[in-house]
Amino acid sequence: MPILIEHITQVVVAIFILVLLANGVLVGIAVARRQRRERYFNRIDTLRHEYSPIIQGVVNGSLEYEKGLAALGGITGLDREFVLEQLCLEIPSGPRQVPTLRKLCEDLGLVKTWQRHLAGEFDVATLRMALARPEGLIQRVSRLSFLRQAKCAENLGVIRHQPSWQHLIKALRGTHQDVQSAALRALAAIAEPASFPALVETLHEVILKPELPLSLRSVKTALVNFPLFQAVGLMGSLENSHPRIRFLATDIIREMVDRDAAAFEDFVLEPS
Repeated sequence: MPILIEHITQVVVAIFILVLLANGVLVGIAVARRQRRERYFNRIDTLRHEYSPIIQGVVNGSLEYEKGLAALGGITGLDREFVLEQLCLEIPSGPRQVPTLRKLCEDLGLVKTWQRHLAGEFDVATLRMALARPEGLIQRVSRLSFLRQAKCAENLGVIRHQPSWQHLIKALRGTHQDVQSAALRALAAIAEPASFPALVETLHEVILKPELPLSLRSVKTALVNFPLFQAVGLMGSLENSHPRIRFLATDIIREMVDRDAAAFEDFVLEPS
């Protein structure tokens, strides 16, 4: 059956209309997304103005902890945890404030959320929920979930959450380099003694398997960040048959000693 020019014209017109409709839908989604983002940032600014002084007061000790915690209960909505995360972690905190900030994040439920997300357990069940949360689409799209996992590892390191070291070790054994690197930095910041053997094992693996994505320098830096008394955990490495493992174990101990010695101005090593 011959193809008539009228049929071809109808097909072309139909395709043109579909393309126009698709473009219209994409433009509509982009506009709606932009409006939603503007509303979100306006909401964040409003909440920051109202609640940041409360968080700052709790962390600094100028506001009673329980009173501040109760006040933060006023933050509600599907994006509650994300908003609380933004507000809590943007507060400048030194070593003295970190324990209070850590307790606050625990009591607000943020730590459990970070642990779940680090393990790849997300609770965005529907597209509506994903669109309602700033980080929702990242959680919804599995190929992008590593961004949230890496962020959660970073958060646990910021508050020095020692009980999370096992979660971070599991993340270190994961498949995405960004998540592994974030978990490694968090473990270095936390410096939990129980995690030291796992990091030594990781050092061996990276030396013996150069194809692994983790940087040897970053693993070494993480180990150096531990206190000097942990150096006993490198005894097995000093006796290892692999020369590079022995060398790096020695170098790590040397840097540990140098760091501790730097804390004492009058400390001088003299030849015997």
